[in-house]
Amino acid sequence: MKAKIINNESLDSFFSFVSKAVIIIPIVVVIISLFIKFNTIRTPQNINYSITPSPIAQLTQNNSFKFDFKGPYKCSYKDNKIKAKIYIKNKNVLAEVNKDGEIKKYLLSPYVSIVENMLNSNFSGIENMASQYMKRKIDIKEILNSCKKEDFNEKIFNLK
Repeated sequence: MKAKIINNESLDSFFSFVSKAVIIIPIVVVIISLFIKFNTIRTPQNINYSITPSPIAQLTQNNSFKFDFKGPYKCSYKDNKIKAKIYIKNKNVLAEVNKDGEIKKYLLSPYVSIVENMLNSNFSGIENMASQYMKRKIDIKEILNSCKKEDFNEKIFNLK
C-alpha cells in the first residue's frame, strides 16, 4: 500500500506544478507583450492632408469658361486704382466698387445671361469688352478664381 501512496503524492505534486504553470505562464506572457507594445518607440508618420477646393471657374479647351452663377459666391478684385467685391447668388450679381474711397454699387443681374454666353463661347471677348468699358486691363480669370463659396444675406441686392 505504501507504493500507491508514493505514486499519489508524486502525481499530486506534478499536477500542482502544472496547474500553477498554467496560471502563471499566460500572465507572464501578457505582461511581457504589454511591456513590449508600450515601450516601442513610434516614429511619427508625416502624412500631409491637403484640402484642395474644387475650382469654381474652369477654363475649357476651346478658350471658354464655365462658371455657375447660382452661387452663393463672394469674389474680389483689386488693382492700384480700385477695390471691388462681387456678390453672386441665384443669378443675381452685385459689384461693390471702391474707387478713391467712394463706394458705388452696381446691380449686374440683367447682364448675367449675356456674360454666361460670352464665357461659354469666347472668353477673350469678355475681357476685351470689360477692358474697353473700364479703360484698363481687367483680369476676368483673376476675379473668377478669387470667388469663394460663401453665403450672405440676399438683402444686399436691394439698392434702395
